[in-house]
Amino acid sequence: MQSRVSLAPEAPGVPVSGSLTHDETAASGATGNQPLAAAPTRARIIVAAGIVALSTVGAIGLLATPSGLGQSDFSDPSAASGFLTPAEGTALTGGARLHYEAREGLVNLANGGVVPLSDDLALTVTVSPYPPTDFDVSVDLLVTTLDGRPVTDADISSVWDMTVMHHGPFETVFRPLGDGHYAASFDFFMFGPWKLTTRVVSPSRGTDDLVILSIYNWPE
Repeated sequence: MQSRVSLAPEAPGVPVSGSLTHDETAASGATGNQPLAAAPTRARIIVAAGIVALSTVGAIGLLATPSGLGQSDFSDPSAASGFLTPAEGTALTGGARLHYEAREGLVNLANGGVVPLSDDLALTVTVSPYPPTDFDVSVDLLVTTLDGRPVTDADISSVWDMTVMHHGPFETVFRPLGDGHYAASFDFFMFGPWKLTTRVVSPSRGTDDLVILSIYNWPE
């Protein structure tokens, strides 16, 4: 069975502070380093309004960009509305449902397509069903040499979560099926883009590869 264990840290708070500057204190009629409570009522109202405004902007920022996700993570938009559908997703070109992350950015991947690994190895990625139109998605990874010989001693695991909304992250270990195939099932319990940070280790080849896959499940 697939294990789904939450590893996410708590979101940090938004520290906000406010005080009158020397010029503002002088303009308000207060003298020296007089405490805020002793300043005129109008000045206190202005400062309080500023604190509320800063708190509101900070809260909106936390909602728009989930903690732990940056612009390098699949070119996340500033709001989840950028991923309304696969065709409209700003970071997903052409409405494709399967990608991997390369140095130059996201690369569209056909179902059953190949991702290059180190030491002349290749990873064939097959998603079922395809296109993924439901929450339950199976992934088959085939590890081979470039000339097609299967790598049968690989250890493969994925740490995964939604791209634009934190729920985990979760971790799933792929089970070996033989002949270089490794399989896992995922419960993508919301529609949208999911990021799978997948580690492929082969002791016999001395390789340790990190492959970042993106799977977009969406109902037809």
